Amino acid sequence: MMADLKVDPDVPDDTPDGPGAAVWASFAASLDTVTAELAAARDHRERMIRAIRPFKVTLPAITTAAGLLDLPDIMGPRDGYVWDVHVITLNTAMTGGTVIMSSGGGGTQEFVFSQAGLLQYGKGQMMLMPRDRLTFQAAGLTGSAQFCLRGTQMEVGLIAEYLL
Repeated sequence: MMADLKVDPDVPDDTPDGPGAAVWASFAASLDTVTAELAAARDHRERMIRAIRPFKVTLPAITTAAGLLDLPDIMGPRDGYVWDVHVITLNTAMTGGTVIMSSGGGGTQEFVFSQAGLLQYGKGQMMLMPRDRLTFQAAGLTGSAQFCLRGTQMEVGLIAEYLL
């Protein structure tokens, strides 16, 4: 069988020629495209891991009957970030009075706590944009009220992708 193999001495061994050359060229181009797409997907996944992460903030306790808890630096996201708040917990027992939780820096009343417990939100239901924050205002409080916030923090540009 080896005797039937014909080799053209004018075609170098390291240069593909003929109809197989186009197939190999197309395969190489496809392989380059797949490699680039896999690298882009890996880079995107790594960016998402760095840009979207959980947060937990334990707030100082309200200890006066009409105390206001409004700390812009820790009760909302910093510039360039958004919070999706999932759980707000009132950790300590109040023996009387209420605490009103508002969003947007005291603008919209969201909930009135009259006892210890937790408030849960689904994905995208309690979004705080940059410079927004939660505030807590006590009314007739007996005892103390300490809150803990838990949720997801992300870069502003990733809101749509996070919500999908």
